[in-house]
Amino acid sequence: HIGSIANTVTVFGRLRLYALVDWRGGNRLRNANELLRCAGALGAALCDVNFNPKKYSPAYVAESNLVNAFVFNAQDQFIQDASFVKLREVSATYMLPEHMLRGITRTSITLSARELGLWTNYGGPDPEVSSTNATSIGGVDQGLLPPLSRLTATINFTF
Repeated sequence: HIGSIANTVTVFGRLRLYALVDWRGGNRLRNANELLRCAGALGAALCDVNFNPKKYSPAYVAESNLVNAFVFNAQDQFIQDASFVKLREVSATYMLPEHMLRGITRTSITLSARELGLWTNYGGPDPEVSSTNATSIGGVDQGLLPPLSRLTATINFTF
């Protein structure tokens, strides 16, 4: 399930506000970061379930610290729900009055912010980020960075 909601509202005839929220549901992703922490060579030293077992189900606790999980393919506990909701963009555009700048018919100033919020139960850094050449269910998120939040300012002139 994939969807988005966007809306633009103009206030006082000169200020335009915009927001975009999107979501994805019903998809799964192998949390390779957690797999390597719990079932890799360092196993017990990095696995969160060893320090906070009450946060996890008993089945997850029992299956997570398998040093030889790669050999026996006991990785189902690391395939997680990757559903999410993201606040993609919020922007405000102000249109200056036409008489403010001579020879310019329209001027607008926009401030926008992107990648502002992520709501998910996924245990990795970002359920949307996975390698494209992955052979596992839904890809792998290990060693990848989620998109950074950013702020942009734009000035547009129409002559």
